[in-house]
Amino acid sequence: MMAEGFQCWSTTKEMDNYNRLAAIPSVVAWFTKFNLQGDYDFFNYSGQLGHIHSTGYTYLRDTHSNHIVFLGSVSEESGYTYYKTELNNNKFSIYKDIDGKNLKKGETLSIKIYIGRKENIKGLRSIWKHYAEYYDPKHEFSNPRHLTGWSSWYNYYERVTENDVVTSLNAFKDHKYPIDVFQIDDGFESQIGDWLDIDTLKFPRGMKALADDIKEQNYIPGLWLAPYAVGFRSKIVTNHPEWLLKYPENGSFVVAGPNWGGFYAIDIYNTEARRYLQHVFDQVIDVWGYKLLKLDFLFAAAMIPRLGKSRGEIMWDAMDLITELTHKRALLLGSGVTLPSTWGRLEYSRVSSDASPWWDDSVLRLSHVRERVSTNNAITSTLNRWPMGSTIFGSDPDVFFVRSNNNKLTEEEKHTLLSINIVFGQLTLMSDNVNLYDKQEHKLYSSIFPKPEAQ
Repeated sequence: MMAEGFQCWSTTKEMDNYNRLAAIPSVVAWFTKFNLQGDYDFFNYSGQLGHIHSTGYTYLRDTHSNHIVFLGSVSEESGYTYYKTELNNNKFSIYKDIDGKNLKKGETLSIKIYIGRKENIKGLRSIWKHYAEYYDPKHEFSNPRHLTGWSSWYNYYERVTENDVVTSLNAFKDHKYPIDVFQIDDGFESQIGDWLDIDTLKFPRGMKALADDIKEQNYIPGLWLAPYAVGFRSKIVTNHPEWLLKYPENGSFVVAGPNWGGFYAIDIYNTEARRYLQHVFDQVIDVWGYKLLKLDFLFAAAMIPRLGKSRGEIMWDAMDLITELTHKRALLLGSGVTLPSTWGRLEYSRVSSDASPWWDDSVLRLSHVRERVSTNNAITSTLNRWPMGSTIFGSDPDVFFVRSNNNKLTEEEKHTLLSINIVFGQLTLMSDNVNLYDKQEHKLYSSIFPKPEAQ
C-alpha cells in the first residue's frame, strides 16, 4: 500500500504487512516538538505490524501481478481523508478527519473518491493524469517550466548576508552556468513574521537591490517567506496579538512549531492580519520584484479545528488565501504543506523532506520522525511521489550537493541525490558556492545542463 505522509516533508513510500507506522515517542515529542509538524497529535498511530495509513490518496498493489487499484479524494476541501489498512487482517477503511466540523440544518457532508485501476504499476502516471483533472481541469499547472538554480539556505542557512548572496551570484556569472532561479532563503528578515523589517546589518542595501542584481543576470529573483508563521519575538506578538491563532477554550496562543526558538500562527480569518499579508505580498512582488516565492510552514494555519471548520477545511481556506493575495503575479513554490491543498493552486511544491549534507539522522529515524531533515528521507519520498511531477504541479525534490566543503555525503550519495533530483524534479536547486568547486565538481555540475525532462 502507498502510504502518503501527512504533509510534503513526511516520509512517503510503499509499505506492506511487515511494516508499521508509529507515533513519535512522547519524550521525543516533548523535547523536540517535531510532533507539531505532522498529524501525530490527532491521528491514532497504532504502531502495529500491517497497520498502514495514507492521506489524500493511496494505491494498493498486488506484489505478484503488479496490478494496482488507486483511490484519490476529490473532497479534501471538507477535511483530510485517510485510507487505513490492517494488511494482516485484510481490512481496509476510509476515514475523514472532521473534528470540529459543524453542519448547518439541511447541510450534508460526503466523501468523494476517484478510483482507477491498471494492470501494471507502469500505468500509475496515466491514472494520475485523470485524477489531476479534478483539481486542475484547465491544465494550468500540469506542465510547468523546468527550472534550475540556487538557494541560499543549504549553505548559509539563517546566517546568510548580502555579501554571501552577491558572492554566489557573481560566481555563477563568472562560470556562465545557465541557471534560471536565484532564491534568497530565510535570514533577511529581522524576525519571523516581520517580513518587511529587513536586517540592515546583514542586508544594508535592502531586498529590492538584490532582486535587481539577480534580474541583471537574467535569473528569476526568488524569495522565501513563511506567511503563516510568527516568531515568539516578532513585533506582531506585542503590537497585534489579536492577529494570532488562539485556543478557543483559554485564549492562549497556539504554538505551531519549534523552529527559531518557537513560533505561533497567523489567524487567517482575522481581517487585519489578512490585510497585513496582502501588504507583504504587494511589497515583495511589485516593489522589491521577486517573481518566485517559496512559501514555507504553511501547515501552521490549520493547527486546530475551529469556527465550525475541520483542520483540512482550514488548510484549504489558507491555500485559497495564498492564491487570492498573490493573484498570479509570481511563481509559487509550496513547502511544509499538505499536498492535496496545493493541487490546482501552486506551480511547484516540495515533494520531500529537507535534504541534508549527511545521509540520515539515526536518532530521529528510530524515533519515527517522518518529517526529519535527511537526504535518505528526501530521496525516498521523491521516488515514491514521482507521478505528481508535471502532472499536477512541478515537483521540487529539494536541493542536491556537489561541494566538498561542509558536506558529509559520500561521492556515491552525492551522485545519487543529484541524479534523482534532476530526473524526477521540475524545480532543482542547489546552494553551493561554485567558486569553491574543483575540476571534477565543475564537471559534475555542468552535466545537468541542459536539464533533462523525463517523460
